[in-house]
Amino acid sequence: MGAVTKYNGNNKSGFLPYLLTIFLALMIFSDLITFYTGVTIVDKAIALFLIYIFIILILARKNIAIPLKIGKVFLLFVITVLLIFIINNVIINIEFFHFPSFMYQVFKLGIIFIFIPIVFFPQRTQEKTIQLGVYLFFVFICLNLFVIILQYLFGIDVIQYLGMNIELIEHRLLKTFRPTGISRGGINVIANAALFIFIITFYVKQNLNRFRYYFINRKIINLTLVGCIIVIFLSTSKHVLLLLFLLPFFFIKDKRLLVVLAIIWVICSFALYYFNVFLLQEKLNMYYYFFTNYGDLNLSLVEYRARMIYMGMQIIVNYFPFGLGLGTWGDFSSSFNPYVSALPYGASIMSDTYAIHLVVEQGVFAFMYLLVIYFLLNKDRIPLYMFLCIMASFLVTMGFGSSIYPYIIAFGMAIINCIWRFK
Repeated sequence: MGAVTKYNGNNKSGFLPYLLTIFLALMIFSDLITFYTGVTIVDKAIALFLIYIFIILILARKNIAIPLKIGKVFLLFVITVLLIFIINNVIINIEFFHFPSFMYQVFKLGIIFIFIPIVFFPQRTQEKTIQLGVYLFFVFICLNLFVIILQYLFGIDVIQYLGMNIELIEHRLLKTFRPTGISRGGINVIANAALFIFIITFYVKQNLNRFRYYFINRKIINLTLVGCIIVIFLSTSKHVLLLLFLLPFFFIKDKRLLVVLAIIWVICSFALYYFNVFLLQEKLNMYYYFFTNYGDLNLSLVEYRARMIYMGMQIIVNYFPFGLGLGTWGDFSSSFNPYVSALPYGASIMSDTYAIHLVVEQGVFAFMYLLVIYFLLNKDRIPLYMFLCIMASFLVTMGFGSSIYPYIIAFGMAIINCIWRFK
């Protein structure tokens, strides 16, 4: 059936769900907009405008249901984290402090929270926002699946015949001959986007009986889930495939079935390595060399990400425990910071692993930032699985410095908190 059991005819939700959906669409299709227009700041401009809109609406107290039910302890913890970040950057690391770089990095760290104010609004507004968001995800997955299939059939540069400027894709990504979908950041970005859309849509499906005002078409939900799985497999993204295979362990309670799945998982992993699927042997051999020769490392024999890990670890050791401060290393924000040129091993604007970037800049305080995300997702098994996937993405991508999927995570974290509070 396409409808949920608790449909209520009183379903006036106002303009906000449609506005939020338009904003979300501009964010997750920002790379596609860039392909056609050359404008590269669409997602960031929309994110800033969304923050402004939320501030105006909340201050005006119009159509606001109840305050955020998070708890005094959590709010005190968030305030403490913010104060520590300010002290760490403005006082402890004053020698590297550059206000524009600092504020840009604050914005990047805050991206994951930009949709959280949705929880301030009435349930009917939240349900309509979720409904439109799920339908938007369906369109996003279908479009990427279409482009990826075309790229497998006719080559990566087939997007030129769709009017997209292929020169805007990073050159190193074109050399891999892997499909890119509608992302300038390569297939890993789309694979992560598909994974988080799958998690969010699956969570919505699991809680459809809690919706009171709107129904979400189950066929659209199921097609979105299937489309996500196909995109992930076609992406050949190893870490995303691994995370997808781990999903059953988070919601299946039958121990015998879990043992069977574990055996299948081990056999599949061995087969991937034995047949060198996705050049897995070469990748693992590089990291084996990296960890076994760390003290006497020839950086030319390891891939770029391993080199950045090595350099980042040197900085972490030299500037332990407070790090360098925000906007200093491993991200675009460091490119216009004039005070970081004398850093050990030089400045870097591309760490290629968000985990190292976080620890280099924030030191031990990075774990407090991750705790805030954990508390917002510590609801049940599926949100906790989403937290695991976020942490895993930090190891192999630029995390919230990437395009597209950080906004999907932000939207997902907000609607998980909304659904968790549905009566």
